[in-house]
Amino acid sequence: MEVLTNISGFSIKDAMTVVHALMLYEYNVHKDIILEAIYGDHLAEGYYREKLELLNTKGILYIYGRLDNPSRRRLVKAVLLKYGDESRRATGNLPKE
Repeated sequence: MEVLTNISGFSIKDAMTVVHALMLYEYNVHKDIILEAIYGDHLAEGYYREKLELLNTKGILYIYGRLDNPSRRRLVKAVLLKYGDESRRATGNLPKE
């Protein structure tokens, strides 16, 4: 069995947990809610349609790659608030008691 260790200071277990949570978020959360988590609720209609099209065709990782750091933090925060605990259980990355 492969032993999960840290690589370049990153915990593989934490990374797997975040990727799992992001996957759940993209597939289970309505696109409107995803865009609101990233951009707030004050998007111009044309800009909103553009971002929705990108989210639908290219996916959340594509959108993530085009965000500035504050927007990335808002997205990751929304993802972990929604699916962090479930993803920890699914990946076996439970907090030490």
